[in-house]
Amino acid sequence: MRRRLGGIILALVWTLAPLQGWAQNREREQEPVRVKANSLNYDEQRNTVTATGDVVVTKGETTVTADTVGVNRTTSEVEARGNVVVKDPRGQIEAEALRLEMEDETGEITNGTVHLPRNQYILTGKTLQKSYGQTYHIENGAFTTCLCDDFRKADWSISGETIDVTLRGKGEVHNGVFRVRNFPLLYLPYGVVSVRTERQSGLLFPSYGFSSARGFVWQQPFYWAISKSQDLTVTADLETAARLGLFGEYRYAPNEWTEGQLAASYLNEQIRGPATTSTPVDRWSLTGVHRQTLRDNWRLYSDLFFVSDDLFLREISNRAIDLPSSLDEPEWAIRTRRFTDSHVGGGKTWDNALLRAEASYYQDLIHDQDFAFQELPRLQFQGQQRFWRDRLEAGITVDGANFYRNQGYAGQRLDLAPSVAFPFHLGNYAFGALRVVGRETAYHLTSEDLGQPALPESGQLHGDRTREIAQFSAEIGTRLSRVFDVGWGRLLQLQHVVEPQVSYLYVPFVGQQDLPLYDSLDRINKRNLFVYGVSTQLLGKFATKPATAATERAETPSEIRELARLTVTQAYDPTR
Repeated sequence: MRRRLGGIILALVWTLAPLQGWAQNREREQEPVRVKANSLNYDEQRNTVTATGDVVVTKGETTVTADTVGVNRTTSEVEARGNVVVKDPRGQIEAEALRLEMEDETGEITNGTVHLPRNQYILTGKTLQKSYGQTYHIENGAFTTCLCDDFRKADWSISGETIDVTLRGKGEVHNGVFRVRNFPLLYLPYGVVSVRTERQSGLLFPSYGFSSARGFVWQQPFYWAISKSQDLTVTADLETAARLGLFGEYRYAPNEWTEGQLAASYLNEQIRGPATTSTPVDRWSLTGVHRQTLRDNWRLYSDLFFVSDDLFLREISNRAIDLPSSLDEPEWAIRTRRFTDSHVGGGKTWDNALLRAEASYYQDLIHDQDFAFQELPRLQFQGQQRFWRDRLEAGITVDGANFYRNQGYAGQRLDLAPSVAFPFHLGNYAFGALRVVGRETAYHLTSEDLGQPALPESGQLHGDRTREIAQFSAEIGTRLSRVFDVGWGRLLQLQHVVEPQVSYLYVPFVGQQDLPLYDSLDRINKRNLFVYGVSTQLLGKFATKPATAATERAETPSEIRELARLTVTQAYDPTR
């Protein structure tokens, strides 16, 4: 009799699957059903089975708990009342009462909440009625696509007197309110909201404005969801007093090891005419980022940034250019760039070493492009190893580059920088390190023409030169911290860290005026410098997913984020 009743109670579990659009499979059908209750009663006249008192029904990873569960074998109706909780890896239902029809896959939830993490929905209401398919009618309820443990803490939600929701479709709201963090922000007498979780192609909301230089501005973007691994945004740009343009941004991620984006813009200045004789009528930009991980920790990358002319970044707002995240800079920084730089390369990492090969192209936005150095290629290696139980750290940095340009001096440079460090701890009160770096730099010039612009110094270049410099540094500091329990939303804890530190750097004077100047590595100035200061930091521990009743807050998966940092330092040179 108990086995027979268990099979009848199983109907409750199966009707939850249609409610949430879950497919049954043979593996689940073969899983045993376990029913626990204070009492089980069978009414032969009504052909109903009722389980009462701390009812727990389990099948695999699905658990149903309630005060009372009843099954009508004739009508295939299941009814659960009192503290109803349905838990499954694919979702969760919490309700005062639950009624389901097995045959037509419909049902009703009273004073309940439905969590659908895979579909990214949370539905709650006084009454939730499920119709055929994936349609829900909610009375005095709300819905959101923000997954959180407490509905009131959702980033946004829409509540209403009546809500009709079709999953992966739209939601119709009557007498509704748009809420942010449960704060009512906008009244909606009637609204239609898209509740699709997958991307859709179509027009996006335009941006518009007016300025004395550009006239009336209208930008209309169109989004194309090409596939699950790629999409494209194309934006038409109209500036009645300046130009016509077209912008595009293509994004791709064919697999978990490869991703990137490519953005391009075209602008026609025929409306206003070129600002100067050097400004072309047809102007363009091209930016891109590519990241790819190969076997054995080999990685390929590229960062592209090209513009049609020297004034492009000063005259064209960076809001009109889809810059990749690696080039995400403030607008003032974009407008005042000295160069645009593009890099293509690859590398490999080990536990204690890094190897990288890169080719770089720099577009000079001020001087003649013929005098801009190009690195074709640049090879770098860094490695370090610890000895004597981490009491000694030895390392080496190798940097070899070929600098090329059409006019002016050019050649190769090889820089070797071995180093030795002695880290130490003074109990639990302080930490620091002593470090010595030796540097040997060799130059070979393929052209000794100073050109214009010339070197800052008025020296004369020679074909082959070397430079030797030794650097000594020392530092000592301590760390004070305290952790505060917060428990606000997903913010579990705050940690305040204070780190006072003192350091010293000594670099002897070495004449370098007769060496070529490619970058900052070619001019290492004399230093006899003390630096002291304090750094304060605020860190937050955030839960990566909501905590459940079965999961303690301390066991909740979390991540650490830096919320704020303030550093105050002062440098002192005793020789000045």
